[in-house]
Amino acid sequence: MATPDPLYFMCPSLQDYFVDKDNGAPLSAGIVTFYRDESRLVKKSVYQQERVPPVTGAYKFTALPNPMVLSSVGTFVDTNGADIIPYFYPWVNAPTDPASDPGAQDLYYITVESSGNINQFNREAWPPGASDNPSTTDNFSDTDNILSNPQFVEVNFTGSTSISVSGIGTYTEIAPDWTIETSGSGTVVVDQIAITNDPVPSNPPYVLDITVPNLSAPLLLRQRLYNSPRLLTRNFMSGYFVVQSQDGLQHNISLNYRPYGLGPTVICQQNIPSSGYVSVAGTIQATNFSLVAASTAWMDILISIPINSHIRISSAQVVGVENITSSTPFIQQSTARQQDHLYHYWEPRLKLMRIPSHLTAWDFLLNPQQWGGIIGPIAVGGPNTAFYAWDQTIIHQTVDASVAVSLNTGGELTLTPNQPTQIGILQYLTGYKCKDILRNALYDGLSTAIKISSNLNINVNVSLWYTKNVNLPVLASGGSNLVAKGSSFVSTMLANGHPGTVVAGWIEIPFVVPHNQTKLVSSDLIQRQIDYIFWKYPTLTLTEISLSTYFAIFVGTSQLLNGTVIYVDAISLVPGEIPTLPAPQSQDQVLRESQYYWETSYASKTGYGVINQPNPVVLDQDSSFGAPYPVTYGYLTPSYGAVPYQQVKVKPPIVKTYSNFTGVYNDVTAVLDSYNTIGGHTFSALDVILLDYYYIYYNSIRGFNIAPIGAAPFPYVFPVDVTAANTILRTNAALIFHYYSDARLGVV
Repeated sequence: MATPDPLYFMCPSLQDYFVDKDNGAPLSAGIVTFYRDESRLVKKSVYQQERVPPVTGAYKFTALPNPMVLSSVGTFVDTNGADIIPYFYPWVNAPTDPASDPGAQDLYYITVESSGNINQFNREAWPPGASDNPSTTDNFSDTDNILSNPQFVEVNFTGSTSISVSGIGTYTEIAPDWTIETSGSGTVVVDQIAITNDPVPSNPPYVLDITVPNLSAPLLLRQRLYNSPRLLTRNFMSGYFVVQSQDGLQHNISLNYRPYGLGPTVICQQNIPSSGYVSVAGTIQATNFSLVAASTAWMDILISIPINSHIRISSAQVVGVENITSSTPFIQQSTARQQDHLYHYWEPRLKLMRIPSHLTAWDFLLNPQQWGGIIGPIAVGGPNTAFYAWDQTIIHQTVDASVAVSLNTGGELTLTPNQPTQIGILQYLTGYKCKDILRNALYDGLSTAIKISSNLNINVNVSLWYTKNVNLPVLASGGSNLVAKGSSFVSTMLANGHPGTVVAGWIEIPFVVPHNQTKLVSSDLIQRQIDYIFWKYPTLTLTEISLSTYFAIFVGTSQLLNGTVIYVDAISLVPGEIPTLPAPQSQDQVLRESQYYWETSYASKTGYGVINQPNPVVLDQDSSFGAPYPVTYGYLTPSYGAVPYQQVKVKPPIVKTYSNFTGVYNDVTAVLDSYNTIGGHTFSALDVILLDYYYIYYNSIRGFNIAPIGAAPFPYVFPVDVTAANTILRTNAALIFHYYSDARLGVV
């Protein structure tokens, strides 16, 4: 037998026609009155459906007169005489727009009379078939589940775990996005149970097993929805979860929502039986909300679990639905999809998994600061000038002599302007490092993270650049002035901190949209990480990369007021689209990376010209005693010496020496040590101007050599305290000095 096609519908009655019970004539001007069936003296409204133009498919319902007077031919008409079909609303509460809870069933009692008030017939409990549980869309959801990890597929513990809690309003994270909120003292026990063959509603792969001790208030299993203070406000919120008692007792469990700063509202609750999994569901209108900015506020979803209970729970769900009669079963997802929805939870943790940065020494606590930790203000000679402050750290200033650089007690790079100015922090890279960064820009993308704080609100802007120019702008070292100063590749700055004009030949790596290149650093002095993402740069070619010579990162600020203090903990540049701070390194690693550009025999942060510093360079020289000179003299014959660098350099460096005995710039000290049988060691030292007796005849990326000048006086004579009874047994001569080797990029 064929089954009727469900796509076809029987035609309902299109018109109601009333006749007189005695003669069968049309019930002209008959009277129809509508009452409550439960209270037959109380009238109950019926409604007319009306179109709401110009919205397509939009309708409203308007109450009709009660009683209604039929037409001259015994049909229903409205106040304008138009033929209509009345609509019933068989519920206790009056209808609202938007629709709200209709309440319990409330049927009609209807009387039909002639125009002379002669009763024709009555109808009770009308309309037939109206459900006790009204639902126009029983299986409808307006949103996806707003909760993540609803079936506890990921937890932060292994096996049965005991958690000691105490205090009022104590929060303990037990799973990604799930926290228990407790008041009182005791031991909460949690476990993740994999479901095998149990016929559990909603088919969860896991349930959370939780034992609540005798606390002072119910335990709240909480998920906090950040930046969502008005989620589903004034719309309809349908809740669902499955739960089972594990201790043979009944327990009242409820699902609630709690807006920021307000109390909780019950979505659904049930006194669950002593055994077996049950589904708990319900729908409410979300009228409780918080008028607070999303950047500050949140909304909590809470499952209230009574004290002294042991339950298992899963499939927590909150969805938006169309109206108060709507509900939806649990929206099932695979374990993998639930894990996918946890990226927001893992993202900040991924960013904390630091990876090596392309930049050198910009984890500023570890920056060696080889030529001193306190610099400036530096007068360069005009606006938009720059100077080297720390290793691989150039400071650009829009106003000359406007910023001091120091080391904060927490290890941060500290920038303090003494007048209104803008500041840029700059680092150049070259060679294979430049090309490696550009390859990342082509294939992988680049990301920058900055950990920074300030005592005043400022804007920070990051930009990446490269060039094929042969030379960098000049930062002259100025003889013994180790703070090289002059020009950077930035000529002017925009108000947001981005370079305005740059030296010809410099090309910016595009910044990704819609990410914001300029970020606010608030004035609360809290060190925060701000992130920048430079996506792939597909127009960059391998040929362009091969021709590149230098790379630069520029971190600029908005205008800074006098009294501003900026603390920069670290700046990174990493491959890919997840910004992370620089990976941990030892001080030795960072020092060696910095020595690629600058090296000194002095200890880091030691000012040059300081005498009697440890570990000077000692180069042995030929020495003699006696003839052809008087017995009271020893002498040194200048000879060659080699000084290998501790670290290979990026380019052949500038080399300068310092006498360790006088601190005189560009000097070495000649030393003679004689030994006799009575007086023992006799030490003599005399300054020797390097260029008078020696010259640096070979300087490479691996070291330098000292050679005697051919026309130098020969030999170099030292007086020796000798008497007839003191026989000189031997003499030793040496050159003793400190040096620096300067291969900083951009320095002459």
